[in-house]
Amino acid sequence: MNYSKVYHGKWILTGEHSVTRGYSAIVVPFKQKTCQFDYTHNNEPLNITYSGTDETFIQENLGKMWKRTLAASEIDPAKITGSLTIHNQVPIGVGLGFSAVWSVGLTELLIYLNLVPKSNLLQFAQKIEHQFHANSSSGVDI
Repeated sequence: MNYSKVYHGKWILTGEHSVTRGYSAIVVPFKQKTCQFDYTHNNEPLNITYSGTDETFIQENLGKMWKRTLAASEIDPAKITGSLTIHNQVPIGVGLGFSAVWSVGLTELLIYLNLVPKSNLLQFAQKIEHQFHANSSSGVDI
């Protein structure tokens, strides 16, 4: 069982802060910056490898990020096996949507693994993204 999906970043042209307060924003896809999730099933505990933008930072924090994702998901980590490779070109911490890419990418993988119902995609991805934004994610880029 193999799974592969590519996501792209976003630009908020105007309204970056107002959107978190329920007002409008103008958001466009940033298709030049992508993040690819490749999953291969096996019976070993999940192994995540990361390459690309901000690689050193992510390598140092990948364990924490995964634990936060699992905490938001309330899924038993033992149910998730296999190998996940993430190759990312979306810069981190500059408002181009890395947290949304991470949140949606992992949510869709968990849906693929039948651990999350497809009908919960938006709610579940936003719950993960809240972990990165102190519960104030607008969800505009999910």
